[in-house]
Amino acid sequence: CNSRIVPVYLKGTKEENANFVFELRERHNIFCSVIVYPAVPKNVVLIRLVCSSSHSEDDITATVKAFSYVRKEISNKNWTQLPNWRQAVSSL
Repeated sequence: CNSRIVPVYLKGTKEENANFVFELRERHNIFCSVIVYPAVPKNVVLIRLVCSSSHSEDDITATVKAFSYVRKEISNKNWTQLPNWRQAVSSL
């Protein structure tokens, strides 16, 4: 990594983005911070990943694969609904 902070910008509905972050955190064990409006434009979510020297190439590959997999599932509406997604969305 050239920087410890890796930004990832997502567009989509609050429901899609809440499910995206939930899937990354809960099902793929990827810790990420979420930044929302007014720090970023409306309908945009910034996910911040922090990399360190303890992360291996395999960790990076697994993270990229998880992002790709979850994005595909969200796009196809195949995600598992959050138990109470409205509560998750309200925190975004």
